[in-house]
Amino acid sequence: MKFNFVGQGLEITDAIKGYIEKKFQRLDRLFKGLKKEEIEVHISVKKERAEYRIEVDIFVGQKGEKIHVWDGDSDLYTAVDKVIDQVERVLVKD
Repeated sequence: MKFNFVGQGLEITDAIKGYIEKKFQRLDRLFKGLKKEEIEVHISVKKERAEYRIEVDIFVGQKGEKIHVWDGDSDLYTAVDKVIDQVERVLVKD
């Protein structure tokens, strides 16, 4: 998977990137028949007052099918966990 990170209101550190990328590894099994380079993940992390909002856009395959999910929480890592769970639900449903 190719990752693209954008931070608004905070710096996306290597620790944050590593945490998100590690969480996405558990979803590898759901991208059946696709090469890793066919999956592009855009992640926007926004600090809004006392909450972190995570938006994820995933572009899959050569046709560029798009999956868009978002979630938020007062704790950054909890927000990441929530949005990864949403991505997993969308992929399982498809």
